[in-house]
Amino acid sequence: MPGETKKPPLKEEDIVDTLNNFLFSRFENIHTCLPAQVESYTESERKAKIKVLINLVRKNGDILEVPIIDNVPVQFPSSSAFSLTFPLSKGDLGLVMFAEAGIGGYLSGTGTETEADSPARFQLTDAVFIPGVSPFRAVPNSDNIITVDSNNVMTIKVKEGSEVKLDGTGIIKDKAGSEIELDGAGVISIGGASGGSLEKIVLGETLQSAIDSLVNHLIIAVTATAVGPASFDPTTVANLTADLASFASALILSNGVKAN
Repeated sequence: MPGETKKPPLKEEDIVDTLNNFLFSRFENIHTCLPAQVESYTESERKAKIKVLINLVRKNGDILEVPIIDNVPVQFPSSSAFSLTFPLSKGDLGLVMFAEAGIGGYLSGTGTETEADSPARFQLTDAVFIPGVSPFRAVPNSDNIITVDSNNVMTIKVKEGSEVKLDGTGIIKDKAGSEIELDGAGVISIGGASGGSLEKIVLGETLQSAIDSLVNHLIIAVTATAVGPASFDPTTVANLTADLASFASALILSNGVKAN
């Protein structure tokens, strides 16, 4: 049109800068995962208040400290048949992840399919906390620990000082060095910390069979006396029979299965 000022064409670098600024402004509101720590933890519901430990830097240089995130579910390995959990305290470290869609409806439901709370994606409020991610120089040295070393020895240690080691030979060792061995035939052997050989122990039906045989032989035993052969008096026989029945009952577990 007459008199209209024609704008110069955009330079390629201007187009690139414009696109970069647009994309960066969008990405500033997309969150994936960040290191975090526990502020408080509700064990019965497995939820926590979480503090993010990385302050975000805006494109303009502004520093954004993420507010405390409340009602964050804590992830533990679990299923309908088994769970592995442990206590969490203020200051415990981990990784907080941000869901692609709103998970509020899911968390307040029963684990069935549901719709996202809103069209928003990767929001700070839709967080899940995974405990255990630590700086290399701050790996927890807990007194309560389960480890498996390079020799396939599993150590189970609790704070009070108890410690049990399991190795591939079927031998269990405690902190003092005492040992319990269960071999492939189901034979149990025990030994002290003095370094001596393990001693086999007899349990369950094998032990009951031996006791049955001993008591029955005593009941029918006949001894020589001045007036001729004699057996135990009726009271002694009755006591031995009662002891045998009592011992047999002691070998029955609460669910009715005999201990072998």
